[in-house]
Amino acid sequence: MIFKEVLVDSSAQLIQLVANEIDDNEILFNELLLFCFEEKKQFSNRASRVVEKISLTQPKLFLKNIDKIVEKLPHLKDKSVVRNFLQAIFNNIQFIEDENQLGRILNVCFLNINNAYLPIALRYYSIKIIDKLTIKFPEIIPEFKETLQLLLNDESVGLKGYSIKLLKYYSQKRN
Repeated sequence: MIFKEVLVDSSAQLIQLVANEIDDNEILFNELLLFCFEEKKQFSNRASRVVEKISLTQPKLFLKNIDKIVEKLPHLKDKSVVRNFLQAIFNNIQFIEDENQLGRILNVCFLNINNAYLPIALRYYSIKIIDKLTIKFPEIIPEFKETLQLLLNDESVGLKGYSIKLLKYYSQKRN
């Protein structure tokens, strides 16, 4: 499949059609990932949206490639691709059992949250991922709470509000 010819627009129907076409085909999925990593404006974003869709329908296929994705995350310049990958990781974080992978994901997410120059969506998904991981790793809660405290000074009203909500939750439920 020549993704540059197929991903001609950003419509949800086309993204779903391509995801259905790839289904559980590992070779096509690997080609799709490579296309995402090339960071060709618009096309890579569309391709990463297909990856996110596939992460919902074929989580095993997505998880087979999680190492490649996490390795590339900090180096990708196209933030829309990063956002879609973070959303896919969030969709599947409960299925990742390898503690090294989870540690790398946590590291990337903490770096994202603390980078005020990143788009809010990247920081938001990073918060959501860490929040989910506190169930598996309660020892990260103190560091997470400190990070959330720092967000109370952030310019984004949404991040402030979400941080307040989580801080209240952690204070009440997970002391």
